[in-house]
Amino acid sequence: MNMPLAIGLIFIALYITAIIGIKILRIPDIVIYIILGAGIGIFGFYKEAKVIEAAGEIGLILLFFLLGTKFSVRELRNNGRKVWKSGLLDVFLGVGVTAGIAYAAGQNMSLY
Repeated sequence: MNMPLAIGLIFIALYITAIIGIKILRIPDIVIYIILGAGIGIFGFYKEAKVIEAAGEIGLILLFFLLGTKFSVRELRNNGRKVWKSGLLDVFLGVGVTAGIAYAAGQNMSLY
């Protein structure tokens, strides 16, 4: 199947599902997208990995766009002042501990 056509059909399905979820079921659109994406992945409705990968990348950009429209810069700055310590802890645990486990398992830690 043509990749742009397949991606377009996926986004049309997402749009229709989100409209039904928002208007009828009163579920947030992001939750609908997560459920639909998990359903496509688990039940294997679409097998071509390149199309799913491209749609996922575009979807991630759209997700960040949606989140950007929901928060003002002032709100992000105020929340950032409150959570910077936990953000640093998240970076340490996500990168530091993972690197430590990989090193302990004998993985090569070279960047080159």
